[in-house]
Amino acid sequence: MTVRDFVERRTAPLLVYLRSLPPVIPFVGVAGLAIGGMFTSGVAAGVLLGILAVLVTGLAYLTWPTLNASTKRLRVLIVVIVFAVLVWRVLS
Repeated sequence: MTVRDFVERRTAPLLVYLRSLPPVIPFVGVAGLAIGGMFTSGVAAGVLLGILAVLVTGLAYLTWPTLNASTKRLRVLIVVIVFAVLVWRVLS
């Protein structure tokens, strides 16, 4: 079993559950993490933005094989921006 197979199997139930929710619910959750991380500081910002960073990185990893080159660059840029904001908010 490869690492990708393991990750896909472990995350499948969560992704199926998220897919069953109304589309606005995951959007509000992600927006809440981002906004909460931007308007708090220190440990609270680190926790909120850390959760967001893990989610964004995980989704990028899972969708990577199906993406074309320009979409891959965009996903990498998004992950870098989230981690940069995470470091900035924790250190400020």
